[in-house]
Amino acid sequence: MKKKKYLAIGGACVVLTLGAFFSTQNKGKSDDNQNISKAAGAVTNVENTTSEGAAGSSNNSEATTEKSEGGDGSGDINNPESKDIATPNKKLTKYEKYKETLKGMGVVDLGDSDVEALYVHETMDKKSKTVGYIPHGGKMKILEKLDDNNWYKIKSGKIKGFVRSKYVLTGKKMKEAIVYNKDVIAHVEGENVGILGKANRDSTVVAIGYKEADYPIEAFSDNRKYAYVERTATITGWIPISKIKIQVTCPKAMDKEEFKEYQREYSEKEKKELESYLSISLQPTGNSLLDSIIKLVSHNESGNFKSARNPITGGEKTITVGAWQWYGENAHNILRQICNANRDKAAEIIESAFAGRRGRDKAEKLYEDILGSKNWVNEKRLFSNEELIAVKGLLGSDQGVKVQSSKIQSDIQAKVTVAIRTYNLSNDALVAYFCDLFWQNPAQARAVVDECIDHFGGARGFSRARNGLRYLHRKALNNHTFGRFTRRREYTYSYCQRLDEN
Repeated sequence: MKKKKYLAIGGACVVLTLGAFFSTQNKGKSDDNQNISKAAGAVTNVENTTSEGAAGSSNNSEATTEKSEGGDGSGDINNPESKDIATPNKKLTKYEKYKETLKGMGVVDLGDSDVEALYVHETMDKKSKTVGYIPHGGKMKILEKLDDNNWYKIKSGKIKGFVRSKYVLTGKKMKEAIVYNKDVIAHVEGENVGILGKANRDSTVVAIGYKEADYPIEAFSDNRKYAYVERTATITGWIPISKIKIQVTCPKAMDKEEFKEYQREYSEKEKKELESYLSISLQPTGNSLLDSIIKLVSHNESGNFKSARNPITGGEKTITVGAWQWYGENAHNILRQICNANRDKAAEIIESAFAGRRGRDKAEKLYEDILGSKNWVNEKRLFSNEELIAVKGLLGSDQGVKVQSSKIQSDIQAKVTVAIRTYNLSNDALVAYFCDLFWQNPAQARAVVDECIDHFGGARGFSRARNGLRYLHRKALNNHTFGRFTRRREYTYSYCQRLDEN
């Protein structure tokens, strides 16, 4: 099974307001926040830690900020070879051990394909015996590139064989994928540990990382002494690397029976995660049809309000964000609305993601970019790890969830209006199925529904036909665009059948 793939203001005023904010925002904070660790109990004292991975004698993590490929310093998790090269006879740090695990590693990316796994073949022939299955996001060790790089000889778990290279990410894209899939994990060792607001030993403890707990890592600090983790959908912060074990938890190749069990377990996990996100974010609108369609499309998209990623596919030029995977200028507009909802809070969230001597300058630049009018698609705007952390903080904030929820409702209401007023559909199941098609590709959705209306002699006949939904579903599967998403189509059909029965 796949893992789900996340009002301009005058420039001068923005700079002055933001600069003033950043210079004063830390004054007058309450003692309650500063002393949260006292009430939590058994929290490791990160103030005095001097072992590998701790802050040492520095008062902050002002490490180097020279640019690396795909980012601008700040511990680029996607470019671990850029720094900290281990020398002979030197004991590897925990971060260096993590880098070693990524050498020669490949990760499965099935893209828009509805194939549920990458087949491991016995020979370099698609018709040869299948000896294993690696799910989307699964990892392998690449042993050799073969046949003009069209095939890799690999080992994954207990299974060796050959795979098509076009479904395997390597290098920087592989490193981005394992972070996006939440497969880089911080396992808390020893005692409870304070989760800090900044990568700085003197920073406020904002939450507790519990002993033996696992949290996804989203980035490392410049000095490689802190990891930025997500404890929950709304709680994030920095943990000293000295207090954790860094793990890469991508699934490995499986035999046929193991893969069937993996599919079942992953489906249940995915369902629970989606329900969790929906329960803390989306409130019922009072319109049962609207609520049903929102749940349907939320399932078919990511459902994660804090999702944010740089381009993965070749057709993408910039960032994708939010619960419904808004891309490009839609993503830009979402972030702009979040900042405008509460500018001081937004500036504080952005500033907290940056560390080092140039942290304030980088925070101000991101703030200005979000409020600015430049087209991110045209600019091919990419985001550093620090910037992605800041964006995720905005998206997961109270104002971020409210803006996204409002956007979701307005987007679906607009599509329902098209279904009912433009196409005169009066059957809830047809309206819901149409809305999911329209979300994916408006032009193709219109073409498919036009065919159905013509077949049944008008919208009234289509809406009343017993087999109307089945006919729409079949036409969607035969469409060159929608036919590539058979799992989405089958789930949508099953969901809409239940609406039809009600």
